[in-house]
Amino acid sequence: MSFLGTSSATPVASGIAALCLTAAPETSPGQLVQTLERTAVPVSGVAFGRVDAYAALRAVAPGLAPPKSTKAPKSRTIRGRLGESGRTVPLKVGGGMLRATVTVEPRQRQAVVLELRKGTRLIASAHGRRRVRLRARVRRGSYRVLVSGGDAASSFTLRVTYPAP
Repeated sequence: MSFLGTSSATPVASGIAALCLTAAPETSPGQLVQTLERTAVPVSGVAFGRVDAYAALRAVAPGLAPPKSTKAPKSRTIRGRLGESGRTVPLKVGGGMLRATVTVEPRQRQAVVLELRKGTRLIASAHGRRRVRLRARVRRGSYRVLVSGGDAASSFTLRVTYPAP
């Protein structure tokens, strides 16, 4: 079963129109149709193209801004030696995007592994040489960032930015 063509276009366009009317209830039906046509992304063989919900919403309600987070993201920098089994950094986070960057010294091209775990479950991992970056969308809860690889005597700098709990 597929959901293509006008069968899928009608409910999608209706939903976007409803969203626009929610943001700007004073918009007339004629203005709404013109806005949807004007902000559509061109597609060959289609009269007005693909409806662009974001562009249409911004056109009818230009002052509408995305909701601001009430809490600023937290940032933490940890420096130390890797040791035999690497290092673990516990974190309590809110929901959102977590970013971690680890740099290992000395500047030899050492293999480095960066893991994000919730309990025993692996959420995300990244590996590389000397500098490794990891990004993951997280939910509110307790996580651990693990740094391993390289020489046990190697020093590292780990910078983690995450949503405040």
